[in-house]
Parts: sequence; structure tokens; C-alpha cells
Amino acid sequence: SPTDMGVNMAKQGIVDDDAVREAARKEIVRRHFRYYREFVEGGTTRTTLERMDRIMERVGVTPLDRSVVLPAREAAEDARRRSGEGKGYNGIFTGAAIEIVSESGEIVIIQGKNSPLLHAESAVLLNGAKTLAGLPDDLKVISRAVIDSVMGMKKAMGLTNLSLNVREVLDALAASAVSDAKARQCRDALVMLRGCEMHSTHLMESGDENPLKQLGLEITTDARLYFPSNYDGNTR
Repeated sequence: SPTDMGVNMAKQGIVDDDAVREAARKEIVRRHFRYYREFVEGGTTRTTLERMDRIMERVGVTPLDRSVVLPAREAAEDARRRSGEGKGYNGIFTGAAIEIVSESGEIVIIQGKNSPLLHAESAVLLNGAKTLAGLPDDLKVISRAVIDSVMGMKKAMGLTNLSLNVREVLDALAASAVSDAKARQCRDALVMLRGCEMHSTHLMESGDENPLKQLGLEITTDARLYFPSNYDGNTR
């Protein structure tokens, strides 16, 4: 009947109240980052942020309750510290993190940072896929020749940022998988990232964000802008 299908009957479908409450808390934190991004992009007002702050205070959560936030920020800071080792790019230091479940059932946080070769999102995606495929972290599943070829094409197109975004890395990985078994393992492991939580310190370009969403990752961002050294380790 209409009464049986009403919103007032929703509680009858809740069989684990603690799980529902925890899921709600996680969604509130994700919404916090979503609305902050919209604020940065001019899509909402500070009033919305203040309302979210009150909701978060009421339920007792903070942005750092999202497990991938602090590791992403730490990765960006690590990129800054290791700028002399080739991390960061043109004075910009970004980080990203993904939470995965290993074959043993252990929850693992994977980090990635930007470099002249890869966006932070590209780096963490590859690192996560390698971990899920049981491959060592230092294994290069995309040859430098393929990366150089993509960067050369971008340069020929007049682009100034030559490092590879997620879409370009996926294309390069697919090409490498034709003749490299390890690259093929890494490619096949990408499906296991569906539903995983991910956070990035900076606003993502469409070449990063769209393929990550297509892979089914649950993405949030600190929505920092790409200015040299625009990272102080803090955000809302």
C-alpha cells in the first residue's frame, strides 16, 4: 500500500543501525568537500559551508575523519620536501591517496604525488593498481619510452604541462599491456578500485576526474588551486 511504501516506513528496512549511522557520517564528510569545491568554483555560497560546519559539529565529525584526506595532504608535503629529487612540477606540489583492501583483507592507504612525469592522481592510480595486482611498488609498468612519446605529442600540440593525467596514463598502460605481462596485470587490477575512497589536494582537471569516476572511485578534493607552492598543509 502507499503507506507501506512511505518514507515513514524507511526505518523498518534498517537492520544495522550502527552501519547506517557510520555510512551517514562518511557521506556528511564527503558532502563537506563537495560543497567546499563548489564554493571555490563559484557554485555555492559561504552560507552553505557554514551550514555544513554546523551539521558536522552536531554529528561529531571533521574532514580528517575521512581516511584518505591526511595521507593525500602528507603526500603533497612530501613532494615539497623532495623537490630536489624530482618531485613536484614547476613549483606545484600535489598529493592524492586511495584506500584499498588488499588480498589479505587488510585496509591499505596508497599515496601518490606529482612529478614532471605524472599527475598525483595518475601516480596514486598506478600505485593502487600495482598493489592490488601484487606487483612491487617500484616496478615501472609503463616504459619511459611510452611516457616520453606521450609527452612529446603534448609538446607538439603546444601544451605546457607535459606530465600525464589519468586518461593519458590509462591509454599508455593499455598500450604497454599489449606486450608486457606486468602491465596487463596492472590494467586488469583497475576494476578492483571500484568503490574505493580517494582524495586529492587540488582541483582536478577533466582528464583526471572523469576517468577516475568512470573507474568507480569515490572522489573528494581539498579544491586547492594550481599556483606555485600553494600548499600549506591546512584546509577547511
